Amino acid sequence: MELYFDGPKGQTLFSHLINWCITEDSFENFQGSIHDSFSHIAIEDDRTLSLVGALITENAVDGLLAAYIPDYMNLIEHGDFTFSMKINLARSLRLCPTRLLSAADAIRKVRNEFAHDLYITKFGQCKPENIKLVHDHLRQINKRDTEKKEARELFKLLVMYIFMALKSYQYHVEKLNNYIRKSEEFMNHFKKYCQETKE
Repeated sequence: MELYFDGPKGQTLFSHLINWCITEDSFENFQGSIHDSFSHIAIEDDRTLSLVGALITENAVDGLLAAYIPDYMNLIEHGDFTFSMKINLARSLRLCPTRLLSAADAIRKVRNEFAHDLYITKFGQCKPENIKLVHDHLRQINKRDTEKKEARELFKLLVMYIFMALKSYQYHVEKLNNYIRKSEEFMNHFKKYCQETKE
């Protein structure tokens, strides 16, 4: 199965996944976090699935932001950061393809419908435009996964894919952040770059 998590070159810090950036240890940690998170979405109740799916996605957005902003977790503990604000912050930092964050926003919109309306108990009762958003974002990642699937399954798959994508980009951002902050080699390259581009 081929998943497409890329975006246009030059618009974001990382526009595609870099295999050589993920070490064997980080890949094992990555696999473990996927397994742990996905064990929570084996849920029959649609409302609970929407809430848990959105929480999994929000945690992935938090991980991406924490990889870039050193004191991010402390910041959100002492501030009123909504899921929407976190998505917008991640989008404005342009760390990974912004379409992935738009997909996270589609998940958030479906979650909000369940959270704010007691009479919505099934994905089929959500606004058609929100389910269409989920479908369209899923099609961008893997066209085959949208064929003959109900809204519930589309939502679940989008949560899984966006979690995987954001976690992968999180590893890239962590590596780069460590390199910039801790490597003497980076400072030497930066000095050389500054000298070469003085004008």
